[in-house]
Amino acid sequence: MSPVQLSVSVALVFFVVIPSIGVVATRARWRSFRRTVVNAALIPHAGSRTVHAAYERDGEIGEYRFLGVIEALQADDRLWIRNGNSSVEIEMTNASVCLLPDGLPPQYRSAGDDRAIGFESLIPTQSMPEIVPWSRMSSLTEGTSVFVSGRLVSEHGVPVFRGVGRRGPLVIMYDGPPTQLLARAIWFGRHRNEYWNALTPPSLIAGMLILVIVAVRAFSVAAGYAAGILTLGLAAVPVLPLMPPGVIGYFVYRRLWLKGRAQRAWRDLLRLPLLYSRDGSDRVARLPDGEPYLGVEIGSSAVDRYLSRGAVLRTSTGTMDAGRWMVFGSPIDGDIGRPSDPMAEFVILPVDPAERSRRSAIFAYLWELVALSALGAAMLVNFAVLIRLLPLVL
Repeated sequence: MSPVQLSVSVALVFFVVIPSIGVVATRARWRSFRRTVVNAALIPHAGSRTVHAAYERDGEIGEYRFLGVIEALQADDRLWIRNGNSSVEIEMTNASVCLLPDGLPPQYRSAGDDRAIGFESLIPTQSMPEIVPWSRMSSLTEGTSVFVSGRLVSEHGVPVFRGVGRRGPLVIMYDGPPTQLLARAIWFGRHRNEYWNALTPPSLIAGMLILVIVAVRAFSVAAGYAAGILTLGLAAVPVLPLMPPGVIGYFVYRRLWLKGRAQRAWRDLLRLPLLYSRDGSDRVARLPDGEPYLGVEIGSSAVDRYLSRGAVLRTSTGTMDAGRWMVFGSPIDGDIGRPSDPMAEFVILPVDPAERSRRSAIFAYLWELVALSALGAAMLVNFAVLIRLLPLVL
C-alpha cells in the first residue's frame, strides 16, 4: 500500500468510520430514552388508591408511573417521594437520573399573547438532558419534582419502584408543572450534534498522530515529498472547519444542523397526542387509566377560549399562521378540557398533525443534508488552501 493510500485509509477510518459508529450509538441511546419516556406515559398512573393498597399486601403490583417530590433519602439507596398523602420508595441501586434542562418546547405563552416561542427562536439555546448514574449524584434537594416509572412492588407493606432486570427504574428530575414533562423530555431528549460523541475525540487524536507519523516517514524518502504534503493536509482535517476562509461554512453547518435537530423534535411533538390506542372510534382514544381522549377541529376564533382554559398552543413558526387547528383533550361537560392524567396533553395543534409530522421528518433530513454539504464544501476549500500553503513553509 502506497503512502497516499495508507493516509486516505487512516483518515477514513479515524475521522469517519469510528465517529460514525458513535453517531449510530448516540442516536440509538437517545431514541431509546425517548421511547422509554413515551412508553412510561402509556402505562397507568399509581394513584392514591393503588399506593394505599400496597400498604396492605406484599408482592408484585404491576407496572406504573408516579409523580411526586423528594421527601427523604435512606442509607440503602432508597429514595422516598411523596404526592399528597401518598409516598413511595424508589430502589436507586441500578438507576440513572435524568436531569431535564430549563426551558419549554415551542408554544404560546398565554391567551391573547401574540408573543410565542417557535423552534426557530429556540435553536441557538437548544440543550440536552444530563443523565447521571445514581452513584454519581452529589446532592439532592428536598421538594425537587421527580417522575418515576417501573415495576411497583409491595415489600413488607411498603410500595417500592424497581427496574426490570439489571436496569433500574426510569427516574426524571425536573422543574415546572408535570403537564410539561412529556413534551420537554421529547423536545430536549436528543444530542446536540451526534458526531461529537465519546468515540470522536480519541479517534481524531489517534488519526492525527498516525498521519503525522506517516508524513514524517514519507518526507524521509526522496520521492515522498508530495505524499508527505498530502498526508499532513489529511492530518489537519479535524481542525480544517475552524480555519479561514471555510470557517463561515462551519457556522452555516452548525446552524443548519440544529435546524434539522429542531425539525426532528417538532416531528415527535406532533405525534404525542396520537400515541393513545383507539377503542373502535376514529376520534376517541383511551388514556392508560381509561379516561377518553380525543381531538376536535376548531377555528382560529376558538383558540383563545381553549388557551384561557389552560391549553397549550403549539406552533413551529412562532405565529398563528394556521387557519385550522385541532384541540386534543378529554371530553368535559360537552367540551374539551384538561385530562386528569398529567402526562396527557391538553394541546392545540395545526390540523393534520400526522401529515405535518411526516413532512417535518423530511425537512429534518434535508436540513442535515444541506448542513453536511456546507461543511464538506468548507473543508474542501480549506484543504485546497492548506495544500498550497504547506510547501511554502516546509
